[in-house]
Amino acid sequence: GDINGEIQQLETILSACAGKKNIILDLRANTGGYDTASLRIAGHFADARRLAFSKQVRDGDGFAPLYQRYVEPEGKVFQGKVYVLTSRFTVSAGETLTMTLRTLPNVTVIGENTNGAESVKVDYYLPNGWRVSLSNERYVAADGVAYEKTGIPPAIYIPFDAKAYLAGNDAILSKALELTGAR
Repeated sequence: GDINGEIQQLETILSACAGKKNIILDLRANTGGYDTASLRIAGHFADARRLAFSKQVRDGDGFAPLYQRYVEPEGKVFQGKVYVLTSRFTVSAGETLTMTLRTLPNVTVIGENTNGAESVKVDYYLPNGWRVSLSNERYVAADGVAYEKTGIPPAIYIPFDAKAYLAGNDAILSKALELTGAR
């Protein structure tokens, strides 16, 4: 999809953060989008061109060869520390964004494992009108691990407690703020 408007908003935010030492990205409820968007967003935090992840399209009973995707610095680049918050509700392109960001030396992921559902889906329509959606790709993180089903683990594991969160006690955000020196 076309995310140029969102990228312009991100650049505006990063301009407002010029001179700041830390930024927190909350991906805990990111249910996805497009790999291209993930790579472009991550590019605003990248120090150099790096392998972000590889993927393979299903081919019969196996997979086609791995196709590498890279992150590269793009536009205004935030050079401070980046704390990425994740949960089991971080899904799909939220996971490819997490996968990409965690390859960067200035990024720390905090929270719980992501959902483990990275793949793009293909929709099929059955004769009775039902739609069936099947995953048709395999993603492999830059560390060589496929996190499908298990989710991408954070560097600092803190379970997401929805009840406590709704009551105003956000342990994951509190840890990120502690690491930034704000608390």
